Amino acid sequence: MTDSRRTDMQSLVLVSLGLLLGLIQLGYRPFLLGPVGLLVLGAGSLSSNKYRRLGVAGALIVSLCFVIGAAIAVWYSRPLY
Repeated sequence: MTDSRRTDMQSLVLVSLGLLLGLIQLGYRPFLLGPVGLLVLGAGSLSSNKYRRLGVAGALIVSLCFVIGAAIAVWYSRPLY
């Protein structure tokens, strides 16, 4: 495996992990998982040019899930962090 392909694969894994954390925060502590998901997503999208657009779209999704997850947590009186 070449160095470029390895970097692209690591970038894809980090972006996917950030998106997963963003989706999990809808039902479980948005103030804990939201910032971590954005950091992981940012690291993944900055490490490779190939998945940069996916990282930007993922950041929008994670941010939207953050707001919705916080609203759900407040509505049902669950902890935010």
